[in-house]
Amino acid sequence: MTSPAPQTVKDEARALYHLGLKEKAEGRMERAIEFFDAALAAQPDFPEALCSGGYILQTTGHYEGALAFYGRAIELDPDYFDALFNRGCLHFALNRLDLAASDFARAAELQPTDAGAQSNLGAALYQGGRLTDAVDVLQKSLALDPALVEAELNLGSALRRLGRDDEAHEAFMRAALLKPDCAEAYCGLGIVARARGEFKEAMDFYDCALAFDPKLEEALSSKGGLQLLLGQFEEGWECYENRWVDRHRPVPVSDRRFDL
Repeated sequence: MTSPAPQTVKDEARALYHLGLKEKAEGRMERAIEFFDAALAAQPDFPEALCSGGYILQTTGHYEGALAFYGRAIELDPDYFDALFNRGCLHFALNRLDLAASDFARAAELQPTDAGAQSNLGAALYQGGRLTDAVDVLQKSLALDPALVEAELNLGSALRRLGRDDEAHEAFMRAALLKPDCAEAYCGLGIVARARGEFKEAMDFYDCALAFDPKLEEALSSKGGLQLLLGQFEEGWECYENRWVDRHRPVPVSDRRFDL
């Protein structure tokens, strides 16, 4: 019995892969995994199947397995944008910021006009404390796509930490205009207003943030700190206790479609 021709094997693997994508799109993850596994059994050096399998592993909490799948896909195709982007998102979620920044930087290099890659690189740089670099990259992402709320939030946060309060105010205001129910944007505006000594405006912004998200810890603790400063001790201590919560300003990253 002769072995199947290489092209026949690749065609079979790709057909199985597309069946897996169909099952995944319809929410049948177990079936999708079966098809991806079958595709990889037929063709182990199949970057797309590895990337899709990695994404399913990621969404089901098998992070190290997902990283292994993404890593193998990138070994096979070092210029595989989706695998680099997805692995960067996972590294970011695991707080492996240098690795995330490296993957996003490579993805951005491969597709310089992809605003999501630029925005995510900026988020990783900001979270890692590279504030000036983050500002440059986030401004580039917004030049590509002015509607990226998460990029505006990160830009505002980076500018605020650099002491550039007027520019931070503008970034947070743009985020609020893009997404009028964005609690993080109003919280950022409150923090900037307090830094300027505009206490009434700051309180109004905190209240606005909490109207949209009553559990936003940063808004609660910031409001509490301002209440204590203004002598409103009973209300202030209650809100200020939220400073003990393990929280930072959310630094979201841009999502993308993982189907190929």
